[in-house]
Amino acid sequence: MFSARRLAAIAIAFLVGSASAEEKRPNLLIIRVHTRTLESAVFQDFTPQAASLEGCQVLGNWADESASQLSGCDRFRATGGREFIRPEVPLLSEAFKSAGYHTAFLGEWVLGDSLPFRPEDRCFMEVLVSAGRSTSDRWGNREQDPWLRDRSGWKQFNGNLSDVLAAESVKWLTTRVGAPEPFYLQLDLPRSAAGAVGRVLPELKRLNLESGTVTMLMVEAHPDVHSDLIARHEVFIRWPGRIPAGKSIEGQTAACDLFPTLASLCRVPMFRDWKGDGIDLSKWLLGDSSPLPERTFIQWGGFPRSESPDRYKAKDFAVLSPQWRLDGLELINLQTKQRGEFEGHERIVSDLLSRHGSWWQSIRPALVDPARMIVGDDRQKVVPLTWGDWWPSRESTDAKGQETYPNQAALSKLLETLADPEKSKSLPSISGHWKLHANQSGHYRVTLRKIPAEASEEERTRLGQFQAGVIHVRAGKFEIKTPLLKGATSVSLGVDLNEGPIELEAWTEGQTGEGKILGAFFASVERVGDRKMPDPEWKVRPK
Repeated sequence: MFSARRLAAIAIAFLVGSASAEEKRPNLLIIRVHTRTLESAVFQDFTPQAASLEGCQVLGNWADESASQLSGCDRFRATGGREFIRPEVPLLSEAFKSAGYHTAFLGEWVLGDSLPFRPEDRCFMEVLVSAGRSTSDRWGNREQDPWLRDRSGWKQFNGNLSDVLAAESVKWLTTRVGAPEPFYLQLDLPRSAAGAVGRVLPELKRLNLESGTVTMLMVEAHPDVHSDLIARHEVFIRWPGRIPAGKSIEGQTAACDLFPTLASLCRVPMFRDWKGDGIDLSKWLLGDSSPLPERTFIQWGGFPRSESPDRYKAKDFAVLSPQWRLDGLELINLQTKQRGEFEGHERIVSDLLSRHGSWWQSIRPALVDPARMIVGDDRQKVVPLTWGDWWPSRESTDAKGQETYPNQAALSKLLETLADPEKSKSLPSISGHWKLHANQSGHYRVTLRKIPAEASEEERTRLGQFQAGVIHVRAGKFEIKTPLLKGATSVSLGVDLNEGPIELEAWTEGQTGEGKILGAFFASVERVGDRKMPDPEWKVRPK
C-alpha cells in the first residue's frame, strides 16, 4: 500500500531538474555529533573556515532533532511523538536522491528499524547503522568490535566503534572520487564515536573533494539550561569560496531550517507542496546582512505512552520568542534575564499562549494518528518488533514499567528481576501491543521471545526461558492461545490478518505473580501464505 503510493508521490511531487552543464551541484556532507570534547583540534581547524548559526535552539532530544533536521518539520509533526519517522513526511534524502545524488547514511539511526522507517526505506541508497543500544539494536552491541547493519543484515566489525565508522566513512568517500553524480553522506555519530570526526574531515582535502562539498557539522548542546535559559546547538556550515569563512548568523534558528537551507545551497528542488516548518537561511549564509525574521518556538516534554496527548497539552512546555520565554507559570525576559510573574505583562502572556494553542492544533493530528510498521511486504519479509515499539496493552491498566526509555539496559534489568521467582512476584502486569499495517491479507507466522535469538546461550538460558503457562496472540477479530512449556525460549503461532491497519498483541500468563500478565518483549512477523480461515461473522442478537 505505502510503497506504490510513496513512489507515486515522490515522482509527481518534485520539480526534477539536473544541474546545468556549466556547474555541477556540490556534494553534501552532514556530520552530527554528541560532543566536541575530543575534537578540539578539528574544531580549531574547521570552524574558522565555516559560517556558524549562533541561535540554533534545542527543542527536543537528539532523536527528535534528527527527525527535524531530516524533514524540515517540527519534531512532533515528523514523528507523532514516537521514535518513528512518519512515512508521509518527505525527507532530505528523498529530495537529494530525486535530484540525482548518490545518498548514504552511516552511524546511529534512531528513527525506526522496521519498514517503512529504516533509512533504506527513505532513499538512502547505502546504509551502515546501529540503533543506539535501543531494543531495536543488535542485542549486546558494544563499542569494541561493534555490530552494524547494512542493507543485507548485521555484520560485526573488528576494532573500536569510532575507528570503524571513520574507516568506513573514508572508504565510502573514496568511492565517490571521480563519480559523475554528486553525493550526500550523512554521518550520525554516537557519543563514543565522536573521534571519527577528526579522521573524516581531513580526508575531504586529501581526496580533493573539499572545495566542491557543502559540509555541515552539528554538535549537541550541553549547557546549564537554568543559567543559560535557552539551550543551543553548535552548527557550522562550510563551502570554500562560496560561504564567507567566519560569518556568524545571529537570530533564532532550529534544526528544521536545515532541510530548506541545504537544499537551496545545493540547488536541489523542493517539493511543490512542501509544508515544512523551517526557513531557507542560504541567503544569509551567502552574505546577506539583513536580520533574520522573528519567530516563536515551542518546547514540549511529550506525553506518556499510556496516556492521551490532550491530557498533557498544558504540561511541561515553554514558548520561546526572541525576547520572552513563557515557562509554566513564569515569564522570563531573555534580554535582561529578569524573571517575573504575569502581572503587568498580561498581553504578552496572552499572545504567547495563543501561539502555543496554534502550534498544538498543528501537531495534534500526528499525535493521535500513529505511524504503523508494515508487514506482508517483500521489502522486509521478516519484520522485527520489540518492547520499544509497544503501545499500552488493552489487557493491563497498570502502566508501570511501560514509560521507561526502552533501551537494552532497562530491559536487561527487568529480565534479571523476572529470573528471580521471588522478586518477579512484586512486578505489575507489563504488556503492550504493536500497531501494524498489513500490506497483504494472508496467514502470518508470529514468533515471540523474551530475549532475541542472537543473545548468548547463557543469557537465553538464564533470562530468556518462559515459565509454564499460557500464551495469547490477538490480532483484530482473531485471538488464539496455546500452552507454554517451561524452558521454552521462543514460541511461534499462526494468525490470519486482513489487509489494512491492525493491532497485534501478545501476552503470557504464569510468568510472574498470580493474575498478572507479561508481554513478549521481542517478536517477528512474516507472511507465510494465504489465509486459512474466513473472517468470523459477528452478529448482534436483538433483545
